[in-house]
Amino acid sequence: MEISRQLLPPDTEEGDVLVLNNEQWMLDKEATIQRRNQMNDRLRRLGLL
Repeated sequence: MEISRQLLPPDTEEGDVLVLNNEQWMLDKEATIQRRNQMNDRLRRLGLL
């Protein structure tokens, strides 16, 4: 998810934008891992895994 330039203060440095985008990416990645783990748990309970 790209953070829009318009949402940031005008004096925001390019490096700050990269840090914000990286934090968002890490949160997305963590959420994806959690969803995958939940799905695997469900399949295991059903005996499909």
